[in-house]
Amino acid sequence: MIREERENNGCASFSELIRAGEMLSSLLPENFRDLKAAEKYYLEAMKLKSNNSKLHHKLGILYLTTPDPEVPTRNENLLLIKSNANR
Repeated sequence: MIREERENNGCASFSELIRAGEMLSSLLPENFRDLKAAEKYYLEAMKLKSNNSKLHHKLGILYLTTPDPEVPTRNENLLLIKSNANR
């Protein structure tokens, strides 16, 4: 199914984007992690399925645990997550 999704639209599937974000944010050793890149993968996944609870959980954990408060979209996306949770 992933191969079909890629052939149909030429981009990564939702599952692949989530997995890439997981690897970059928590699965790799700390010196290889890239939290900003993980955020980009999660936000790209949000464009595909904005109401996915697993995605909201992972993105929320990323924002709450990131040591870098200068992540440009952090506060805006936390508000988006909160507003979607109230629906």
